[in-house]
Amino acid sequence: MKPLLLDRIIPTLMVFACGACDGARSVIAEEEARAVVEGPSASPGAQVNVQHECAGMEQILATRSTWHGSSKSGESHVGRWRGSLGGSAASGFPASDVLLILNSNDTGTFEFLSEAPPPRPDDPSQGYLCDGSVSGGICGTPSGFVGGFEYELQGVVARDRVLSFVLLDADPWALWCELQTPVQRADAAQPCGFSWDIVPLSMERWAATGCEQVDAAGNGEPIDCSLMYALERCKCAFDGCFASFYSGIEVGLSLSNDAQELSGSLWFKSNVDAALLRLRRQPP
Repeated sequence: MKPLLLDRIIPTLMVFACGACDGARSVIAEEEARAVVEGPSASPGAQVNVQHECAGMEQILATRSTWHGSSKSGESHVGRWRGSLGGSAASGFPASDVLLILNSNDTGTFEFLSEAPPPRPDDPSQGYLCDGSVSGGICGTPSGFVGGFEYELQGVVARDRVLSFVLLDADPWALWCELQTPVQRADAAQPCGFSWDIVPLSMERWAATGCEQVDAAGNGEPIDCSLMYALERCKCAFDGCFASFYSGIEVGLSLSNDAQELSGSLWFKSNVDAALLRLRRQPP
């Protein structure tokens, strides 16, 4: 098992395979999520008012702050912490120097201290921050993280000396996702009868000739591989698109006896490797 790390695979509003949880638990979690953001279903044969019956962005995003658990940190962890990544896996992250800020109101940020923040997106048709091919893709860096971006801490919890929080891997794509246009499609699995995506096709396929979006009948439409990987970071409602907040990387750090150091590990988004993480408390 990974030290100080709980693997979390968070179900989205659609069904995804979950290797770390059984089918019954996935179904229950998914139905609870739908109940939160979608409300009661329309009666059979009723004329559906999409904007009334289906959840909009504001309603969905209202669940973001508690999706990974409510935040409740201890006073001993509050402060400004700066440190570095170590070990062979450190080269897969955007920078070895990192900054953690934890506020007294249980909010905070985590940043890889790169020379410059990511560029502001201006073209929804280009694969923002992703480099993809039929053999695979890298979004951000091999670790999945983006340098110079302030990740907002989610689900901050302190248990004795252990501090844990979640970093949402899709957050750097938020502004780019907002440039996308939702596409409506009939979806009997949703109580209001519709769901929205950025493209009307539902599956991805890699072939020697390139990447494709594939419909239920198996018909494929070519798509730039970098764009396809970037689009995976976005979700949509009827009134707009946003960065997915359903999955994240959980970080666990242990406080030293003198309360001046935090130490633990930081894992890749894919969980294939991790770097040692050590931070020192900074002066106020």
